[in-house]
This record gives sequence, structure tokens and C-alpha cells, in this order.
Amino acid sequence: MFPNTQWTEVHGAMTPGGTIDPRRIEALCASYYKPVAAFIRSICPQWDDAEDLTQGFMAGLAQGKYIARADPKEGRFRSFLCQCARNFARSEWRRRAAIGRGGAAVHVPFDDAVLEATAQPAVEEFDRAWVGVVVERTMDALRNEHERHGNKADFSLLVEGLGWSGTLRKVPELAAEYGTTANAFTTAVSRLKRRFKEQIRSEVRRVVADDKEVEAELRYYLSLFPDIQS
Repeated sequence: MFPNTQWTEVHGAMTPGGTIDPRRIEALCASYYKPVAAFIRSICPQWDDAEDLTQGFMAGLAQGKYIARADPKEGRFRSFLCQCARNFARSEWRRRAAIGRGGAAVHVPFDDAVLEATAQPAVEEFDRAWVGVVVERTMDALRNEHERHGNKADFSLLVEGLGWSGTLRKVPELAAEYGTTANAFTTAVSRLKRRFKEQIRSEVRRVVADDKEVEAELRYYLSLFPDIQS
């Protein structure tokens, strides 16, 4: 479903003739909705405004706006997308403020200094949400793999066995519910952890320019979710 890198996915969403590939643009919007929402919430003072702005921005992305200007030479796509979302929020707030001054609506306060001051923390929220999406996608892929192999046991028990969610249940209890011995369950959990690292490395490879950046990007991902580093 996905090309080799995020950039080819981005550029593949629009044909050379300027038309949108519905399947690819839908996948792109689905991947970035949560990160964009987290970013805009961080720079928007009111949740209602943030939700409206997120919907407006994603509608533009779904229509192919911004994509034509995306350039791999400028850095990571998520950085480009944050800049586009910040510019969109700035112009939208100014538009609403102008309507407010004209008496058609309540004045919307806007302060460039506040927007810029919140920009970096907002980028961090975007990154955290983005990594969350990658982790979810990785786990979905591993769950599908688990089912394709004909394993009828509950995959969520293996995930619980990883201990990343702070579970208090012990291996013998989980193994009994899984339908195997404690040793076999521990081996299965270790295998899942290994496959998780392999799969998330593949996900990381999609969003960097070359293989040299994979390890650094992976370390950054894991730094946002320290519980999954062990």
C-alpha cells in the first residue's frame, strides 16, 4: 500500500497532470491527521478553534494543496507539514479577526509572538503523535502477521507481556490465558519484540532520505516513548 519512502508517497498522491490519487491522498491524510491535530491544538488557544482549523487544513491537504510545494531538499516532510499548518492557522486567525472587526463575528485575538513561542513545543507534540501513529501501524501489521500464521491465541496477551503498558500481571498468568507454558510464552514475547524492532525500522526507513539517517531517527522515535526501549 505504501511506496518505499514518505516522499514518494507524498508526490505519488498527485499525478503529473495535477490530479489527485484518491487512494494515496486518503492514506496520507489518515497518517497525518492525529499529528496535525496535536500540533494545531498546541498553537491554538481554544479547542473549538483547533478542531475547526484541523478540519480546514486537512480538507486542503485532501484537495492536493501544499503537496506541489513539498520538496525533499527542504528536510523531513513532517517539518514541511508543520510549517504549512502554522501558516494556515496564522492566515485563518487573521481572516476571522478581520471578520470580527467588521462586526460579523466576535473578534478573534491573534498574536504572532505567541504563535512563534508555542511553535517548537507544538512540533514536539506533532512528533509525539506521529510516532504514536507509527507504533500503532507497526502493531497492526504484527497483529495481522500473527493472524496470517494461523495463530488463534490472543495477540493482545503478547503485547501485554511486553510490559510497555505497565501491566501488573505476571508471566505465568498471561501464559495460562494464552494457552501455553511460561517458557514458551516468554519466547513468543521475545520474538514479538524482535519483530517490532524490525518492523518499526522499516517504517522509519520510509520517512528518511537515506539509510544513514535510520538509526538516528529510530533513536529519536524511541526517546519519545521510553517505555518501549527495553
